[in-house]
Amino acid sequence: MFGTKKTKIEVTGMSCGHCEKTVEDGVNSVDGVRKVKADHAKNVVTISYRGDCPSIDEVKAKVEDLGFEAANSWV
Repeated sequence: MFGTKKTKIEVTGMSCGHCEKTVEDGVNSVDGVRKVKADHAKNVVTISYRGDCPSIDEVKAKVEDLGFEAANSWV
């Protein structure tokens, strides 16, 4: 069993609370994601997820499908 991990992804294009909610709801739909917190002022999305999935590339693809740009990620 894998534990919970936390990663931050730089996301640009969010300009308000509605954008944050859109990203949070979208990323929450990715299998394995436990919790998402978006911050448009800092251009950061913090994701807590099961250690074995999802791939960060999968999360970034979801963000981009929502119309935002996902860049660097870090722990």
